[in-house]
Amino acid sequence: MEYIIGAAVFLVIFVIGGLYMQKKSEKKRALKIKESFGLVPELEYTYEKYESIGYYYRERLEKDPENNEHCNIDNITWHDLDMDKVYMTLNATQSSIGEEYLYYLLRTPELKDDKLTEREKLINFFTKKAEKRVKLQTELSKAGRLDKVSVYEYLGRLEQLDDESNFKHFMCIFLLVAAVASLFIIPVVGIISLLGVFFYNIISYFKRKGQIENYYAVVAYILRTLDVTNNICNIEDEVLSPYISVLKEQHKQFKSITRGAGLIVSKKSSGDILEVALDYLRMATHIDLIRFNVMLKKLKSRKDDFDKIYEVIGLLDSMAAVASFRRLMGAWCIPELIRENKGAGSSLSGISATNIYHPMIISPVKNDFTESGNVLLTGSNASGKSTFIKTVAINSILAQTINTVLADSYKGTFFKCMT
Repeated sequence: MEYIIGAAVFLVIFVIGGLYMQKKSEKKRALKIKESFGLVPELEYTYEKYESIGYYYRERLEKDPENNEHCNIDNITWHDLDMDKVYMTLNATQSSIGEEYLYYLLRTPELKDDKLTEREKLINFFTKKAEKRVKLQTELSKAGRLDKVSVYEYLGRLEQLDDESNFKHFMCIFLLVAAVASLFIIPVVGIISLLGVFFYNIISYFKRKGQIENYYAVVAYILRTLDVTNNICNIEDEVLSPYISVLKEQHKQFKSITRGAGLIVSKKSSGDILEVALDYLRMATHIDLIRFNVMLKKLKSRKDDFDKIYEVIGLLDSMAAVASFRRLMGAWCIPELIRENKGAGSSLSGISATNIYHPMIISPVKNDFTESGNVLLTGSNASGKSTFIKTVAINSILAQTINTVLADSYKGTFFKCMT
């Protein structure tokens, strides 16, 4: 009896300690997000990581190559303008979905102002409502980032993964229970059996886990995202209301998947003391692999529903990053964009900017520029010709993607930019 009481007390202390550490970690996370607003993002990029970030854009481009609402920045133009560096400076997102969606936005400048107006409302909201921004970003950070794979890529690849029977996993549980039971009959045999079954279960666990590693990581990420989505729905604000409504409606489609999933697949991007204990339970019983197989069948039929959640989460996360970028840059303006009209009495067909500057240059020389026709730019070597051209081009892209120009004023046409 004393052993049972002692074990119960230890378990209670263990759980309370875990919850305390979790709460402390969340406060630390929120403080870091608050203090990092307006600073250069501290993120590292491997080749694999950066390739995965661009997958969502490439997939959307393949599905709809001639969208009339926006244009696409081709690879040559993107690299000529060093837009990778601009993106990395902008990428203060908190999730993989956010950074993939932000990349997509920068590669697809708008040709109409409807979406830019919508984005401006969100950017303005995140700038002025710091408390709610931090709350939302803290929730998004719980979904975290994937290091090597694209969420969107492996979501689409789930169809390629064959369904697996759970029979052998249930057998692992049966053998474990039988070994534990034998402890009370023949202790020596029970101990040997328990060790043998435990090691077999762990070996077979990691063998299967290795086969589905990337798929498993994405499914776990989807679960964390759905958990985060549910928490975001509790944030009340008039500006966020339309997006919250979409999230609530789509989240309903996943109730059968998310119910009880936290006990099986971690919804946290990094483990705490409770997660360490659960990890050992998963290895011994394969319960997360069993749940994975069940969820896989349901997720395959819910891709379109998750797409809608993906777009809302991506937009919110990326617009919060734009608000941080504006604070970082200091001098910026909202562009005045005009659709070109080639008829009589047409409005401005060109560009006019005051004190425009390059985002990647420290202490840049700012320039005024007004032109409505072709320009021949001349000058001596290393006089800044290409830098000036890049400055105008980059800012025209920023104007039509994040509604932000690094200048005192900017007025221009909706351009299709290419080098």
